[in-house]
Amino acid sequence: MKRILLSLLFVTIFSAAEAQTPAEPQLEISAKLGTGVEDRELVAESTTFVVGDTAYLWMRLTGGPSDPVTVRWTTGEHTFDVELRVGSASWRTWSSKKLWKSGDWSVEVLDAAGASLFRTDFSVTTQ
Repeated sequence: MKRILLSLLFVTIFSAAEAQTPAEPQLEISAKLGTGVEDRELVAESTTFVVGDTAYLWMRLTGGPSDPVTVRWTTGEHTFDVELRVGSASWRTWSSKKLWKSGDWSVEVLDAAGASLFRTDFSVTTQ
C-alpha cells in the first residue's frame, strides 16, 4: 500500500512540475518579396517579375529558437529549398532566386519542424 501511495505521490509531483514548464517561444516572421537587399533591408517590394530577374525574400525572425528555417521556392513541379540559419532571437536574413521560367511562383518559409511560417504567391512574365 505504501508503494502505491508513494508512486501516486511521485506521479502527481512529476505531472505538476511538467505542467509548470514554460512553453518554448514561438518563432514569428515578417517577410517581404522584392528586387534586392541593401543594408540588410528590402529594395523595391514587388510581386511581379520578369524572366531573368532575381527575386529576394527578406525576413525578420523574432522570438524563437536558433533553429534553421527553410525557404522553398516553387513553380509548377519544380521546388528549390534553401536552408538559412537563425543566429539569434531577433534575426534578419534573406534568400534569393534567379527566375528562369514565366508563370506562377510561390515562396514559403518553413520552421525546423516543417510548419509553414509564411507564404506568398507571385508571377513571372516574359516582359
